[in-house]
Amino acid sequence: MKLSTRARTLADDARARMRALDLRTVARVAWHLAASALCVWFAWRVFRVFADEFLHANIIYDESYFVWGGWCITKGLAPYRDFLEFKPPFVFITHALALKLYGYENFGYRHFFSGFAFSSMMALMLAMISRGIDKVLSLSLALGLMYLWLTPIFHDGSIADSESIGLSYYFFGVAALIARTPFPAITNVLGGAFLFACFQSKEPFLPCIGMTWLSCFFLRLPTSDVRADAWRYAKLTGFGAVLVVIGLSAFMIPSGSMKAYLSMMYGYFRFYRDPMQSYCVVLGRFHPTTPLNDLHVQWLQARREFLNVKTLGYLVPFGVVSLAFIPRRSLVLLGMTAFGCVCALWAVTASNCQWLHYYNMTMSGLFFFFVVGLDAMRPHVASWDRYAKMFARFAIFGVVIVHVWGRYEVIDEKYGTRKFLNPYQEPVAGVLQVVSENTMPRDRIFTTGAPLLYVQTNRIGAVRESAIIDEALGYYDGATDEEKLSGLRAQLEKNMPKVVVLDPEFNARRVRHDKALLVPFLTQHHYVNVKPYIWLRPN
Repeated sequence: MKLSTRARTLADDARARMRALDLRTVARVAWHLAASALCVWFAWRVFRVFADEFLHANIIYDESYFVWGGWCITKGLAPYRDFLEFKPPFVFITHALALKLYGYENFGYRHFFSGFAFSSMMALMLAMISRGIDKVLSLSLALGLMYLWLTPIFHDGSIADSESIGLSYYFFGVAALIARTPFPAITNVLGGAFLFACFQSKEPFLPCIGMTWLSCFFLRLPTSDVRADAWRYAKLTGFGAVLVVIGLSAFMIPSGSMKAYLSMMYGYFRFYRDPMQSYCVVLGRFHPTTPLNDLHVQWLQARREFLNVKTLGYLVPFGVVSLAFIPRRSLVLLGMTAFGCVCALWAVTASNCQWLHYYNMTMSGLFFFFVVGLDAMRPHVASWDRYAKMFARFAIFGVVIVHVWGRYEVIDEKYGTRKFLNPYQEPVAGVLQVVSENTMPRDRIFTTGAPLLYVQTNRIGAVRESAIIDEALGYYDGATDEEKLSGLRAQLEKNMPKVVVLDPEFNARRVRHDKALLVPFLTQHHYVNVKPYIWLRPN
């Protein structure tokens, strides 16, 4: 009854407001909506061309592991207990959702990730517009972000990588926290949830997330009661994060995934941070010396690969705006957003690998800094005359569109002509036929290569691990290779894979695995070599 009365009251208020509107107000609202829609349409026209090559790219490296993780969830397997990849749960949960919605055929799941990234950028742009930031400048920043984010060198293949997943959640979270809506409590809860989802997509985002969360509150100042508003903000955003924690716990605790995840995190830290055994040290990607010298070397690498005029020069106008106007709003806000940029850059070095696709994490703090700069400029723009406003729009939009249009013209002619590659390309010749002819759906198989083979054959792996390479030995406990690999041996003995594939791609990186585990296992159980690199268990 109370709900019905409340609904009637809201309806009456809405009708009263509609009657109070004059034609001028209606026209202004219509123009605002139309202009915002035009910005979204223009951004989509650019995005679909930029994203097309990512939709049609070959599947390589990390993406195959993430797809496998998502596929495992769709098969009812528990993360970290039944399959193991060194990434937080939201990477696999998001991939599982993408596979459920769009499937694997023709890499259909990639449409989800394209739409996910685009939606996060548009949410950020519309949130800026809701704050009164000029539409042209908001669109300019969105296009600038799009241009950088969809630069091919910052991705292995598609934009289904963990960094892009985290970045999408991050921008959704920022958009929710800065947007001016009639429902601030709801957007605060959503903002907290999205930022926590970002952290659970890629852990090194965390320091930048913390600074962003604080900065979003400072954007609201001054308020009539800072202490009360701060407490309300903390409660609502914290509630959003807690909702995600509850959801993850309900999913992971009963199955044992949470315990396995926490156990994995200990080995994960050693796997990536140990000065002697970490993956990137063994791989030769990182050569530790002293902490200060390591930082200097990483800084020089970042300068070469990302922090340079060639890569970021077109964003200088946004940097100038931010440095000029944020101090006029608040020196504390300037310090927090600038430190957020530092945190976002640190994220690239967290694992000591510093791969190019890690720079997607740096885009988080950088573009939030630009958003705050445009917001800080907004009250000053209101006092400018129309010519000054027009000059600012043309100057900033012009710098961005020159770069965007230059790439657009080059790749637009290929839009609509690309063909999807075969999602069932064999890692080893004849392996799909061998699995099809010699196994049943309930049978397990095992490959030392990329776990995408399990998805291609629709067969579950005999072990939960996916990194069957010698660089991963630092993750395991034990004094000898046999001791380190005893857990994998136990899984192979338990599940007895019908087909074993010794993928030649990693032959040189699997010498110790072959000697301590694979050759003894195949020999003891009399596996038959039916094709090069393919072994079949006798009946």
